[in-house]
Amino acid sequence: MIEPIGNVDDLQGPQLAQIGGAPAPTDAGSGQLGQMLSLLANDFSGNNSPEQLATILGSARLVVGTGLPALDVADVMYSNPLVLDAMRDGNPELAKQAAISQLSETLASLRASGAPEANLQTLSASGFAAGEISSALRTVPSLREGLMQGDPAVLKQTIPTLHDMFRENGRSAHGDPTILVALGERMAPGVSGTQGWFERYMERIRAAQKRTVGAFHPEDHPELMLFSGPAQVSVDENSASFGAWIIAVIVAVAMLLIIASRC
Repeated sequence: MIEPIGNVDDLQGPQLAQIGGAPAPTDAGSGQLGQMLSLLANDFSGNNSPEQLATILGSARLVVGTGLPALDVADVMYSNPLVLDAMRDGNPELAKQAAISQLSETLASLRASGAPEANLQTLSASGFAAGEISSALRTVPSLREGLMQGDPAVLKQTIPTLHDMFRENGRSAHGDPTILVALGERMAPGVSGTQGWFERYMERIRAAQKRTVGAFHPEDHPELMLFSGPAQVSVDENSASFGAWIIAVIVAVAMLLIIASRC
């Protein structure tokens, strides 16, 4: 059974993502990351064993720990099999590199689209990953109209529909947009900020690129304890006892034969 994951700050695994020895920033400030990981666990549980699922979640947490936005890490887990396979194999560094490559291409595509940066920021702050925005631009005509015309009213009317669309496509987190909004707002520059939306993203990517995730050690990750199931016995105790008894009998018979041969 899958248990809910609490505040990710409470997980005591080591901080492997470092630059110059300093811990990397994360998107886990108020526990929304932990809630999203719980939803990801539900979405990916069908095709993975509990052990694989725990490794995926632990790897995802490490990738977010390099500074990549949690929303974008979740998006590439859904859309890029290479990322998910790397996480399942306990290779978060490979997952991070694949995620960075895909996110960089997505941002380049969004920049080339000519969509106003302020509108992209609105969608980001509403809980959508860059890849989700790019996908919606290709498939939802009303969104493109709202973005390109700079009509905030049309854009705001589209946001609930987009959440429903991604939820119906199997992304459970969009069923509770408040979780995503809390994470997305961390990507939106403040009112007094001087960085634009694209520059803020690129800054996160550049910082994550410099950080090394390191090796994944399952014993260091409490995620492995979030799953309960039937206890697995590697060796049947009765079989082991029977085998030992047989060996003892063979040795005893051999000793008797040796003694008999000398009499």
